[in-house]
Amino acid sequence: MFARRAPVSAFLVPCFVAALVPSAASATEVVLAKSGSRPELQAAVDALGGPGVVLIPAGSFELDGTVTVTSDDVTILGAGATRTRLFRATDDPDPTVAAAPYLKAAGADRFRVAHLEIRGVSQAGSTADEKGVWISNGKDFRVDHTLLTFLGFAGVYTAGTSRGVVDHNQIHDGYKPAIANHGYGVCVMGTGAYTNLPYGTPEATFAEDNEVHAARHAAASNNAARYVFRYNHVTGNENSHGVDAHGDEYNNTNTGTEWIEVHHNTIEMPVYSGAAVRIRGGKGAIWANNVKDYANAVSLWHKTPQTTGPVYIWGNTLGSGVQTIGDIQGTVSYKLTSPAGYKPYTYPHPLVTDLEASAGPDMVVMAEPGSGGSVYLDASATKADKGSVKGFAWHDGAAPVMSTCAHDIVDLPVGDHVVLLEAVRSDGLTEFDTAFVRVEKAGPTNSATTWAGRWFVPVVGKATVSFTVSPKQAAQDGYIALTGRHAVAGHEDEAIVVRTNNAGHFDARDGGNYAALATVPYSAGASYDVVVSIDVAAQTYDVTVNGIELAKKYAFRRAESSIGQLSAWHSKGGLTLTHLVIDGDRATPDAACAKAQEMDGGVDGGAGGAGGAMGAGGSPSSGASGMGGAGVGGAMAPSSSATDNADQSAGCSVVTASRLGAAPIAIAATLASAWALRRRRRRSCRPGG
Repeated sequence: MFARRAPVSAFLVPCFVAALVPSAASATEVVLAKSGSRPELQAAVDALGGPGVVLIPAGSFELDGTVTVTSDDVTILGAGATRTRLFRATDDPDPTVAAAPYLKAAGADRFRVAHLEIRGVSQAGSTADEKGVWISNGKDFRVDHTLLTFLGFAGVYTAGTSRGVVDHNQIHDGYKPAIANHGYGVCVMGTGAYTNLPYGTPEATFAEDNEVHAARHAAASNNAARYVFRYNHVTGNENSHGVDAHGDEYNNTNTGTEWIEVHHNTIEMPVYSGAAVRIRGGKGAIWANNVKDYANAVSLWHKTPQTTGPVYIWGNTLGSGVQTIGDIQGTVSYKLTSPAGYKPYTYPHPLVTDLEASAGPDMVVMAEPGSGGSVYLDASATKADKGSVKGFAWHDGAAPVMSTCAHDIVDLPVGDHVVLLEAVRSDGLTEFDTAFVRVEKAGPTNSATTWAGRWFVPVVGKATVSFTVSPKQAAQDGYIALTGRHAVAGHEDEAIVVRTNNAGHFDARDGGNYAALATVPYSAGASYDVVVSIDVAAQTYDVTVNGIELAKKYAFRRAESSIGQLSAWHSKGGLTLTHLVIDGDRATPDAACAKAQEMDGGVDGGAGGAGGAMGAGGSPSSGASGMGGAGVGGAMAPSSSATDNADQSAGCSVVTASRLGAAPIAIAATLASAWALRRRRRRSCRPGG
């Protein structure tokens, strides 16, 4: 665990580069782009100059033209699909710019894009024929957890020998009526030469677990392409069929699609209802799909010299009025059975599951008076399908490593932070994830008409949460709730709820109902001291209001393994919460980081151990920060001062974390050996792997 360090301002220069481990030869570089504009994002990619991560901050950035990546092992990450947006506002008068892809990887292996939005021109009448991500001759690419919308040509376009996966994306509104063509979710173009590779090979573009809405085709192909479209949800396809395979039209190679596999998709609610899947050339395996609202599940055409078929169709679930096959044009061949010896490729794709780094959910944390916010880092959801996870490194943006533990408590200053987690598997495979953390100034918490959570170091045993609440009006409908570390969209996502009901009294949720042991009225503008006593193991809680017992052993509405979030909501009236104090059994850092924290004297004067209070007063801290701890934190971690700079190039600060602070030697050794195998290998996805 590092002692608190001065926050690094990465926005003083176009980008900021940090290395993770003592040896520069084995360091992973992280570059924080100044923005997502084309010049500044391209500068960040160029500054990286090889393997590593480019982080795009939260914000909405106009990107005209193309950012090109030519190095292997480059990952481009945003702060989340709802927080980092790359967009174009209007059609460019230059049609080559209007149609230009946003991000292009040319001959770059293991390229990844995740956690951002790429938005094309959304104005009515737009003819911009954009591509979101273009991958040419790239092995083991991944595009995931990204919103791809209003992209007139395709959300993702792959070509040549590319193979990889497009997964867990939302691909919306690609079809533009003014173009009346294209509008693909995923478009796959091959090499122009058939390979005779069988179904089940990894040598294909895979699209899985995506939501595709209002595309012309959710997937399309040509030029000897192969693709696998599986476990997707397709709705609202416009102008033509939902899933497509071209014949040998529209190119100069006399090759169309080699084959497609389409299985385990739900395809429904179309605008065009003729066919869910249409093959116009090549072979196919279409099975185990759920097709609704179409005339035909499958349509086969033969209108080019390329043969259509054999196409294998079996095991699909059809809604009312949908027939298995229809609208056959030309001479085609199909069989209502599976191909001999057919075995689909591993699902989920190994690029998704070989190592899944998880930085946890986005958070809003309240700072303590005169201090930063205590942020609980939790990588426990990180997992590997083979081997084991052997190392972690947490960054605040591109700053040097702030923790090497799976679980830790760090103090972050007021402001917005893109927290980057790097996880390393036992064989050196490395993967990344981000979480957005906003640290707000200390002050009251006000209810809203959405569940806006405030996060804290979680309660894991018995604890009390106390606060003062002031209702805005009489007979209102307001709620104060506590729950676990997850997104909250409705009442059912909360574990503990105290309510100011519309009859003018307090009550609380007891499992499936609201109840109260005593009638405790409230008045507009008055203040009430509320104490919630939590027992996580028993899944129960008690409540007192101004010392009057309101609830005793009431059941959690939702089962939780910890309580780490408070939120306030109203449909009428409003609530203001002040004087929040949390006292009891709290989550603690992993032993190594807790030990290091003790060696440093505790961060920000915290007691350095488990338990304690959060908020005002002289109670012990919960480890990372607090108002009442003894002493001041230990030595400063490396800063971005000129004496730390290893190099200055392309307007970027290059910083090496030359020491691991007070982290135990064993952790440093583990990380040094793990990062020495830095390259993001994907062995299981190569032929024979």
